[in-house]
Amino acid sequence: MDLLIGCSVAATEQKATSSQAQSIYVKGSDSVLPLAQAEAEEFLNENSGKSISVTGGGSGVGIAALIDGQVNIATASREMTTDEIKKLMQMESTQ
Repeated sequence: MDLLIGCSVAATEQKATSSQAQSIYVKGSDSVLPLAQAEAEEFLNENSGKSISVTGGGSGVGIAALIDGQVNIATASREMTTDEIKKLMQMESTQ
């Protein structure tokens, strides 16, 4: 199984309140969810004052949320399609 974790710089650069700046939002693959949750727990153990929201929904849901700027990290158990990559690059270029 391939693992793809994408990060959007544009999504993390959006205007945020101080509490949002301390939060990381992760969404995506249900099959990757247990790994993402374990990694989130490890991150929280080493980074007090931060919060992480990790949810599933499917690879496509996570990638769409990343493209829409709703999350900082998308998890996927498949490669992004060419169309998804183009949409992400377009979104980032408008930020």
